[in-house]
Amino acid sequence: MKDLYKSRIRKVIKTLLATKTPSALLVSSAPFAPRSRDTFHPYRQNSDFFYLTGSLEPAQHLLISTEEEKPLLFTEPVNAHKVVWDGKPVSPKPLARSLGATLETVSDIPQEIKKKLRPIHSLYYQSESDPQVFRMVNELFGLPSHQRLTSPRSFHHVDTILEPLRVRKSRHEISEIKRAAEVTWESLQHTAQMVEPGLREHEVLATLEYHMRLFGCEPSFSTIVASGASAATLHYQAHTQKLKKGELLLLDFGAEYNMYAADVTRMLPVTGTFTGILAELYDCVLEAQLKSIAAVRSGVTIQKVYNAAARVLIDGLKDFGVLRGNTSALLEKRAHLPYFPHGIGHGLGLDVHDVGRLRGTNKPKLQEGMVFTIEPGLYFPRPVGKLPACGIRIEDDVVVRKSGCEVLTRMIPKERSKIEDLMA
Repeated sequence: MKDLYKSRIRKVIKTLLATKTPSALLVSSAPFAPRSRDTFHPYRQNSDFFYLTGSLEPAQHLLISTEEEKPLLFTEPVNAHKVVWDGKPVSPKPLARSLGATLETVSDIPQEIKKKLRPIHSLYYQSESDPQVFRMVNELFGLPSHQRLTSPRSFHHVDTILEPLRVRKSRHEISEIKRAAEVTWESLQHTAQMVEPGLREHEVLATLEYHMRLFGCEPSFSTIVASGASAATLHYQAHTQKLKKGELLLLDFGAEYNMYAADVTRMLPVTGTFTGILAELYDCVLEAQLKSIAAVRSGVTIQKVYNAAARVLIDGLKDFGVLRGNTSALLEKRAHLPYFPHGIGHGLGLDVHDVGRLRGTNKPKLQEGMVFTIEPGLYFPRPVGKLPACGIRIEDDVVVRKSGCEVLTRMIPKERSKIEDLMA
């Protein structure tokens, strides 16, 4: 752990040197996100900046350059007026020492960085971080050719270098995601037993998020609590409905621990017991998820993992009288899309929708150490035949191994009998 961030910076330097041209990578802390007028959302660090520094502080910038002996960490001088309101900031000196970086404390950071970029030909930078630095880079990008003799000549997104590093998780990163999963499970345990008819969705949401924070985490994304037909809306956020007898409650939530995310979806029967057609639908989605998980291993494509689930769901839709025909032909025609309209999952790590292009595409092959979600579902915004309006999704987080995968959220029950025991 001591040299974790140093080792990541060394990998960036190695990649920059391999370009055989004066090159630099520039990453910045996240800006504060306005909530309304002069108030802000709780601060959340930029994932790329955290990956290379481990810093949770705002107003910092890291420049890694082939033309500098050491990385450069830029910070602003302490503002006495801000100290009155916000308190004294954390000293950047220990961070600079831990990174092996030279600390540059300057008032006009964009201009100082601009000077350091004069010998650089290729610049790798962020398009969504510090606005002042981004504007400065855009000015350089917009210079006419005859003025570009002392500024970068080619511009690239930092993903070009950082995505290949971030996509495969280290043992340390996987342990952080596991802890996020454990807190997610602890939050569900404290919430499941309160579920009953008459409760409102927002009360369940508040309980889940209270316990995530109680156990030292933050929600890793906007929690979804959707009952009955509400669950057919993939990113439902109203949370106004009352829980009713005979319905299922969809919980899509996850804790964020030390910046690393968990993301889980579980279905709870509002009355504590799965019954009738909803029990059959649930079993179909669970079988699809298990088949999909079984298909995961290093070297296979996301499409193969997706198809393993899609075939089971198509067979189920045929059994329920929703689809007719040959399973392979229906899969080829994508006849299931009205009822399973999303991909099998997405990358997971410092971002809940993490780097790796694992979302909505069939091209990438899985590599050992990749972490992603597996979340098949069936959705019916309105009744179809004997099926009521509802949505069912089951989601787990997995890490790819050579000959299979490890389910990082396996402690969270999903078999019907175990969920019923949890709610008893």
